[in-house]
Amino acid sequence: MHRSPLHLVLVSTPIGHLGSGRGGGVELTFISLIKGLQDLGHKLTVVVPEGSIFPFNSEGLVIEQVRGIDQPSWQHSDNFYSPVVIPFEGVLPRLWECALDLGKSADAVINFSYDWLPIWLTPRVEARLFHLISMGAESKIMEQVIRDIASSNNSRFAFHTYRQSLDFHLTEKAVVVGNGFDLDQYHFSGNSGGPLGWAGRVAPEKGLEDAVAVASSLDKNLLVWGLIEDNEYAL
Repeated sequence: MHRSPLHLVLVSTPIGHLGSGRGGGVELTFISLIKGLQDLGHKLTVVVPEGSIFPFNSEGLVIEQVRGIDQPSWQHSDNFYSPVVIPFEGVLPRLWECALDLGKSADAVINFSYDWLPIWLTPRVEARLFHLISMGAESKIMEQVIRDIASSNNSRFAFHTYRQSLDFHLTEKAVVVGNGFDLDQYHFSGNSGGPLGWAGRVAPEKGLEDAVAVASSLDKNLLVWGLIEDNEYAL
């Protein structure tokens, strides 16, 4: 069945600009879905922090860059009951001021950030908001707002796995959207004699020490690619 192209507004993470590496896997997910949606013929407007760069020809994209202070990550909150924090002159509300304005004339606005504000806004604004949730329940307030909004707007949320969605105690079956990859960017090597590799942010929650233990047990060198977010941990 032929479907008409949609006009979609995609809102990136407020934790670092695209290309900084601070957004971790969300950056890769965001870029992959942009390419996939473009290939399907949809019209895309992307709202990103100032300084963002794209690893491909961005011709055909409408890009809105927004200036502001990075949003702190929920992964680094003090405890499970930490409050919502938005920095003075923070980029998060500015991203959403822009996105909601654009969303009035778009078919949908898709949120890629793991943040309280855009989720809370879902039933309260004219634009139709959808959310791709990238983590489990990192805090009580995030668990609560996702569960509460999903109770009457379940179709507005998608998760990467069913197991991840269980953290939020949804009343309906979760929509799952797996991560996609541009396979043209990866090339298979049949060489089995080389070192092992690990890719990801260098921070305690990523468990790099497990990869080090595996490499040590196999007497293999380990190559590490990723933003060093915690210098003490990296040492």
